[in-house]
Amino acid sequence: MGTRTWVKIFAEPWLTGTLREETAELRGLWADLLCLAATGVYGDTGRVALPGGVGLTDEQLAAILGVEPALWQAAKARLVETERIIVTERGCIQICNWAKYQSEYERQKPYRKGQKGDGRVKNGPLADIDEWESDN
Repeated sequence: MGTRTWVKIFAEPWLTGTLREETAELRGLWADLLCLAATGVYGDTGRVALPGGVGLTDEQLAAILGVEPALWQAAKARLVETERIIVTERGCIQICNWAKYQSEYERQKPYRKGQKGDGRVKNGPLADIDEWESDN
């Protein structure tokens, strides 16, 4: 399993879309869930599961996310209701549309493979970031 170092959140829909109608707690748990689905610990393909495709319990997820189980259960129910996640029979959580919305990560893989040891990209759109930073 790979590990993503970032996930893509679209700024405009985040600030003005339907998710903004939800509580701050739910929005925070949604962002946490996106990160959890990307870490490589449970998967990096938008699925939160243990090896073998077994999901974590609500109590385990609540502990990982640092919230009370009742808050997680309510958030999970709302995320299912609004079709942001799917929970399988075995308890795995799949982020809906993960491949579509996180596709930028795959597109940038070649650039990350070309990185120097200091984390800067040798070639590509970010190669001149030091020049930009020194100019601004």
